[in-house]
Amino acid sequence: MMLFLSLQNQEVSATTQQTVWKQRPDGWHFYKPNPLVDETTKDQKPSPSSPSAPAAKAPESYKKQLEKWQERFEEAKAKAVLHPTAPNIEEVQKLQRYLTDQSLTFSEKWMEVTLKKGVLTYPEANGSPQYREVRKAEQKKRIEFLMSLARLKDFGFFFLTKEGCSYCEKFAPTVKEYAKEHNLSVLEIYEGAATGLFSSQPDNGIGVSLNEEGIYPMLYLVDPKNKHFHPVSRGLSAKETLTQNMQMVLEELHKEGAL
Repeated sequence: MMLFLSLQNQEVSATTQQTVWKQRPDGWHFYKPNPLVDETTKDQKPSPSSPSAPAAKAPESYKKQLEKWQERFEEAKAKAVLHPTAPNIEEVQKLQRYLTDQSLTFSEKWMEVTLKKGVLTYPEANGSPQYREVRKAEQKKRIEFLMSLARLKDFGFFFLTKEGCSYCEKFAPTVKEYAKEHNLSVLEIYEGAATGLFSSQPDNGIGVSLNEEGIYPMLYLVDPKNKHFHPVSRGLSAKETLTQNMQMVLEELHKEGAL
């Protein structure tokens, strides 16, 4: 009798464990590295899926909407030019008024958000004439400071020219004026004949080694102590471009501790 009860209790205990671990007989070893597979559905084949409903059409982008309005205006305008009747011209005026009103509203809201939220507080975003003047003055002050450091280290220019190069002749006065403004010396390294505006020396091979591409004119900022050459103009450049290139080169040299 006791043996029967013991066996009965073991059966109840085993049944309870299987219930606790979702009918799995392995007790605490139920965990497997991979996700558990439901034994009741493992061998079942998936039922064929029902036909899906057609996908909803994506809404037209705002860019496309704006392009359609602009195309509509251009088409109406062309029609009015070719057939200048009162209704055709009124249609153009109506469309133009709508687009103009939208643009004005956009501009007003842009300024409102800018002033209230401070979204465009970084310097490059401010395109007002007053800001441009202040920015220009700051850049001028900065380049003058960098130029003063370059002068202290006797930096100067190598100006590579070639006889018969019209670009060299046209660029030479700009180089001369720019160097004079910043009190930097210029040595013209020429091939064939010099322009006659600078102290000059014939090319002894340094021009070819620096200017493998054979581009003329070439202007280099020269560090005489280390004999480093930094190109600041490849070919003909405007004075403003030359200033921008010089600032970029000098800023890098300053960062590296070469100035």
